[in-house]
Amino acid sequence: MHLISKICVSVLFFSVAGCSQGDPTIDEQAKEQKTLAKRLAEVEGKVALMQLESLMKDDAATVSTEENTYGVAKTNFGQFPVIARNLTPYLDGYKAKIGVGNLSTAQFNGAKMTVSWGPPYDENKPNEYASQRKSKQFDLTTVFLPGNYGYAEVVLTPATAAEVKSLSIQVIFNSISLRNVM
Repeated sequence: MHLISKICVSVLFFSVAGCSQGDPTIDEQAKEQKTLAKRLAEVEGKVALMQLESLMKDDAATVSTEENTYGVAKTNFGQFPVIARNLTPYLDGYKAKIGVGNLSTAQFNGAKMTVSWGPPYDENKPNEYASQRKSKQFDLTTVFLPGNYGYAEVVLTPATAAEVKSLSIQVIFNSISLRNVM
């Protein structure tokens, strides 16, 4: 059991134990336990979502496949803009063209890209959000030239249209090349 869950259960136990003012009926106690259990589930779901968002903020870019926007992936070489284009149905999922922009003067040769997708966040089912996300790692041979986007086509399966509206993309470059000016 996670530490946060243990703390929440302890709070729940002491809240129920401390609520016996007077002599409430068993029905009232059961109703209060259900309310507290529901609140505990909501808190646990929000904590899971915050942990997932924290992981994404550290290095993954979040991009929309519905809008012409970009996200920013953070790597040990700096920050790189990421875009998703040309989303098309493919088998039991979708193909997407992912572009990673190289704002540096270095050339990067190949990368590992991890793409995550899943259902949109539902406030009524906060515990299910993180567990329903899917992810797939791709080994790219793409050369990321300075000042350009490098593209890779990825297949996201299984996936529904609703699941691929927002993608989280992490990039880890394999090697770096710098121009020798000596």
